[in-house]
Amino acid sequence: MPRKPTIKSLTNKADRLTSYFVRQLYADEHGVVSCCTCGLRKHWREVDCGHYKSRRHKSTRWALTNLGPQCKGCNAFGKVKLSSTPGEPAYFRKWLVKTWGEDEVEKIEQLATETWKPTIGELETLTGELKKALKQKGFDLPK
Repeated sequence: MPRKPTIKSLTNKADRLTSYFVRQLYADEHGVVSCCTCGLRKHWREVDCGHYKSRRHKSTRWALTNLGPQCKGCNAFGKVKLSSTPGEPAYFRKWLVKTWGEDEVEKIEQLATETWKPTIGELETLTGELKKALKQKGFDLPK
């Protein structure tokens, strides 16, 4: 008998599916993306899915307008040549405004202040929608 999914396992699955979607969404025909904060160009499999508003904010954790391809240096450590702040939020925000517009970024900033505790059902729906979106775009799926 298969195990029932848990919030933790479904959260991990949603994170992985979202990461695959975002990194491929911004890739060119050769699979190369530019880091949204420093511009470093690498294959989408070699970068992270960065979050402008931290992943701890469940209300924005999987929102496309909060996410972008980010090199590991910027995402985890912050680059000395930029601000040395992990995630490089000031540079990330500029990229989001250019990509989505000021209104959308302000919506994300507001949404990040709201508390949301997803249920198993909501996470199952989210993971199903993410799988469908990956397939529709012809993107690689996580193994």
